[in-house]
Amino acid sequence: MPHDMTKLLDNLNTIYNSPTAFTILKEFERVLDEYDIYVYDNWKHGELLSGPTVSDYWVTCLFMWPYAEKPDCDCLKRLSSVGIKSKTGVSSILVPRKIKTPDDIRPGNSRKGKLDRKKIFIVGLKMPKEILKSVYSGKEIFKVKDDEDIQNQTPAEPVAPAGGGFDMGGLGGAPVAPGVI
Repeated sequence: MPHDMTKLLDNLNTIYNSPTAFTILKEFERVLDEYDIYVYDNWKHGELLSGPTVSDYWVTCLFMWPYAEKPDCDCLKRLSSVGIKSKTGVSSILVPRKIKTPDDIRPGNSRKGKLDRKKIFIVGLKMPKEILKSVYSGKEIFKVKDDEDIQNQTPAEPVAPAGGGFDMGGLGGAPVAPGVI
């Protein structure tokens, strides 16, 4: 099942309208930058596919690249040495075609272009919240419903992935098409 550009845009809209989600995503990126993954080929060209998905002890994000420009995954070894889990795979995304000729228009709709399936490379990263907290400037960005301090809790692997979709091998509830990765 391919990913849909509409869901991607809805995810970005949700992030920009939520100060907490935006802050978590910025800190996620800061951790990646701190471990120098952007010196590896094509990492700076990745785009957020979904996330951040926050569970009790983990934050999960999926990133995508055009398949022909997939990143150098050697840096995933560096990330795993500090407790960041990762999984890679291949999927596709539906992208609207630019209308140049009448054949580019969807049947029955005179304003929208046909959808083209483009092959993408996906990297899912599941980062412990403790790593995000250690990088953040002392301000608590994760709140529990009862305002408990989760810093004092013992980390444990989540029992089930949040959200559904394909289980990224313990990467949490990041939605990915079943059987793709």
